[in-house]
Amino acid sequence: MKTSYPQKTMRFSMVLTLLAAFTILPEAAHAVILAQYDFTGSSLNSSDSSLDSTASAFSTVGFTSVVNVSIGNPAPAIFAQSDLINGPDAAPNFIPVNSVSDYFSFTVTPIATSLDYGMLTMDVRTMTNTAALFYFSLQTSLDSYATNIATYEILGSASTMTFQSYSFDLSAFSPSSGAEVFRIVLRDNTSNVARGLVFDNVTLNTVPEPTTAALILGTLAAGILIRRRFSRQSGNGSLS
Repeated sequence: MKTSYPQKTMRFSMVLTLLAAFTILPEAAHAVILAQYDFTGSSLNSSDSSLDSTASAFSTVGFTSVVNVSIGNPAPAIFAQSDLINGPDAAPNFIPVNSVSDYFSFTVTPIATSLDYGMLTMDVRTMTNTAALFYFSLQTSLDSYATNIATYEILGSASTMTFQSYSFDLSAFSPSSGAEVFRIVLRDNTSNVARGLVFDNVTLNTVPEPTTAALILGTLAAGILIRRRFSRQSGNGSLS
């Protein structure tokens, strides 16, 4: 049975729709980098790609830290020395909330817009393989530092001397149009000068834009429905 001209046109339109969707979809899933600290050239400034916000320099509060030019993922990275940061509090709250303590800090300020925060990720390793305990958590002004977004515990060993990726999910917070502070709070149970945690590739992203993805899915769904309706009408019309 020959395919009619309208059927050919419909199929061609469906192909174009699919091609357009697969072309746009990666862009829809792309999250904007609001802050990124890789410490290249020992710089503490952000190398973010956002045009809708500014990110402050990566700073240290309550203790001192150094950019280590020999260790990183890739090097350099920032080193939090054990003898300079406080010991843990009583379990299970090893990291105190809403209190002055030892932490890394940076601020993201929107420019005439609201920011929908997604994930904060970072690469972390221990400086040595000594069996010391280290803790780090994320606190943020998004909830006035009222909670630990998550707390990670690392026991020093040979395996923890390799960088691992850690993440903090911020997507539950409402979009914010004000400047927001992010604190990576530190604790450990040792005061040895040679021990500590090494941080690299600290990156804060937005939530991928949902409206674009929804538009693509809606276009595909509409195309499929039209295709099915047209097929049914063509089938009914061919009966005699």
